[in-house]
Amino acid sequence: MALPSGDFLSGLRVRVETINRDVRWLAEGLTAEQLLWRPQPGRWGVADCFEHLLVIAEAYHSRIRTALEETPASPSTTYRPRLFGRLFIKGAEPDGPVRIRARGPFVPPPPRPDAPQRFISSQVELLGFIQDAAGADLNGIRIRSPLSRFITLTLGECLEMLVVHQQRHVNQAERVEAEAGFPSQ
Repeated sequence: MALPSGDFLSGLRVRVETINRDVRWLAEGLTAEQLLWRPQPGRWGVADCFEHLLVIAEAYHSRIRTALEETPASPSTTYRPRLFGRLFIKGAEPDGPVRIRARGPFVPPPPRPDAPQRFISSQVELLGFIQDAAGADLNGIRIRSPLSRFITLTLGECLEMLVVHQQRHVNQAERVEAEAGFPSQ
């Protein structure tokens, strides 16, 4: 299904701003102990979720920046994800049918209590990419996956995947905070 590119990009911007608001609300008032707490060994805590999103941002943002800088302006009138892109995005969604363990460069480093604030700061760059994408070909510019040179997403697919993936892990962080055993203040 094709969407007018302006509507698609406006919708992404609103979703990123909503995510930022939700992260501020979630992390506000949490102690370092609460941010670093894990429900069980091997399971992520609140800060782990945001460290993961930060390494994802680092891996993809440089690729998006390069693609936007190297490609002449050629705005799309519509955004139409390919079959592979739709499947990839579906897998990254909060309730996506597939749960994939983070591997390679996407394994988060040891968590730090300032992870939510650093994540929100990184969102400025993503919002800039969404703005710059208004002058780009959402369907023609290709972004190669940091995991495999055989996996590529279009610029539109990549931006959408990043946003739905963020929502997935914000939801995960909210579930951690609701877990039995979450430290009280």
